[in-house]
Amino acid sequence: MYRSLLRRLSPERQLYLAISEDIYQDFFQQPAIQDIVSD
Repeated sequence: MYRSLLRRLSPERQLYLAISEDIYQDFFQQPAIQDIVSD
């Protein structure tokens, strides 16, 4: 929701998420999550 609002109000800004390497490897590398994040 925040990303959608940011995209509308300030499209030039990028949203960053600080996560540990373990979370990145275990969660964000799953194909379904990759599809969601790429939107």
